Amino acid sequence: VIGDPARIQQILITILTNALMYTSQGQVVVTLRVCAQLPQSQCWLTEELSRDCGSWVILSVVDTGCGLSKSQLRELFSAPNDSADTHISRNQRLGLGLFLAHHLASLMRCALGVVSEERHGSQFWLAWPKDE
Repeated sequence: VIGDPARIQQILITILTNALMYTSQGQVVVTLRVCAQLPQSQCWLTEELSRDCGSWVILSVVDTGCGLSKSQLRELFSAPNDSADTHISRNQRLGLGLFLAHHLASLMRCALGVVSEERHGSQFWLAWPKDE
């Protein structure tokens, strides 16, 4: 497998923490699998990657939490707005964590994606090319 194990762990912790924080009832499921294709979802790929690079290792975190609106999805991996206020809200901290997770994934030539529907939970996934 291509990728930095410590950074993959850091990304997993970020998306797992978000899932646990926003799932007051229901479940959070973590899976790891090898697939020929990336999931169909909102996905961010680095320039060097394409959806057809062969086999992918996909780490997925699925929750039954509150889900995300379409506007939240559009801004999800963007840098949080700077504010002169020293008090940072929980949502801003989570936004920073996802921004950093996206940046780390890009540095490792990985793909980071999400499928979500408001009030119905989310699936976040990290995928990297399988070393043949």
